[in-house]
Amino acid sequence: MKVQRALLSIAVAMAAATLGADAPGATESNAMLSPQALQEMAQVEAEIDRIEAQTIARLAAPPDNQVQEIELLGKLMLYDKQLSVNRNEACAFCHMPEMGFTGPVSELNRTTAAYPGSVRTRFSNRKPQTHAYAPLSPVLHYNPGRGDLVGGNFWDMRATGRRLGNPAAEQAQGPPTNPVEMGLPDIACAVYRASQRPYRALFESVWGRQAFAIAWPGDVEQVCAKPGPPPAGEPMPVHLGPLDRGRAGTTFDQMAQSIAGYEASAEVSPFTSKFDAVLAGKAQFTPQEQAGYDLFRGKAQCNPRQSAAALLCGKSARCAGLCRQSGRVVIRRWRRRQFSHPGKSAQPALRGGSAMAQAGARQPSANAGADPAQCRQAARSGLREGVRAQRIFHEPEGDRAFLQHARRPAALPAP
Repeated sequence: MKVQRALLSIAVAMAAATLGADAPGATESNAMLSPQALQEMAQVEAEIDRIEAQTIARLAAPPDNQVQEIELLGKLMLYDKQLSVNRNEACAFCHMPEMGFTGPVSELNRTTAAYPGSVRTRFSNRKPQTHAYAPLSPVLHYNPGRGDLVGGNFWDMRATGRRLGNPAAEQAQGPPTNPVEMGLPDIACAVYRASQRPYRALFESVWGRQAFAIAWPGDVEQVCAKPGPPPAGEPMPVHLGPLDRGRAGTTFDQMAQSIAGYEASAEVSPFTSKFDAVLAGKAQFTPQEQAGYDLFRGKAQCNPRQSAAALLCGKSARCAGLCRQSGRVVIRRWRRRQFSHPGKSAQPALRGGSAMAQAGARQPSANAGADPAQCRQAARSGLREGVRAQRIFHEPEGDRAFLQHARRPAALPAP
């Protein structure tokens, strides 16, 4: 009953946020979050501040090579709350190291799975994925040998990587202007905010002095303080000339590439997890972890055809949770419609991570143009089957322990 009440109250909050999301002057509110969630969130925010302060201190003696400079830049931006509309939510809020770079708030993990955005009454669409090892994902493509779509990032692989050649970088560009996440109304706002931060000089050293050489309008502060989405008739509310708009777009790409560079670093993707040690015969799972591993490979049917290593490290549609019949339905229709998804689909706060993966993206893709009824039917089919298929992140403690520890960096036992 306690969990049901928590789910009900948060569902009411999400419905209210959805109804009021486009209202002028939408304000941040914590009224619908439980005391337990607020307490945990405050602890996470304090830890983000601590990590950011330590990282800023490294600017006094920056690295002497470009690879490490980009990694440092990426980390600074990943832990920077100023890049959200209310200056209160960093990317890392949903991707903390102690939880394998995914969501760290246990109260949210056991109820909504999705996390609140900078406007706290707005919840994101799905459970946060880990970004560890995400840069290893290739550009989205169809692999005829596997009979599957491979690559991309996000649960539905919509960050294809085709534009920047890097799905992780394209994924990093989503949250800053997602109204239910960091909430900025314009990518130019992210660039403007970055230009005011202590890492500006390092950014210019890596990417060039032109990065922030932009003539900002006098009202940029006011525009960027208003939560997105922007007005329907004004998709880019920061009014820039053509050259400055192009420069802001390029700098935003470079910000994303820096974040992807940090995600690819040994700090985030070290291949020194306990799971790696178990595969190498240098460690053993605890009984709880073994129970989760057995559930993952057995009853939950998360992994009917591939090894666990392939599922954890592979980036295919089936690995993303689009498995069983629902996955085949959605994949078949995606292929037929060239990966298109026009407009919004329902995103209830379901407990099953795989069910959320089936639902499709709220944001229209660059290839939008498919038949809306058919896409909606694909999403509904995925939701129905996904609810029955597997609940990877919210089954009993065994599978949670396995998934939390499987990729968490840990010291390898002595050889």
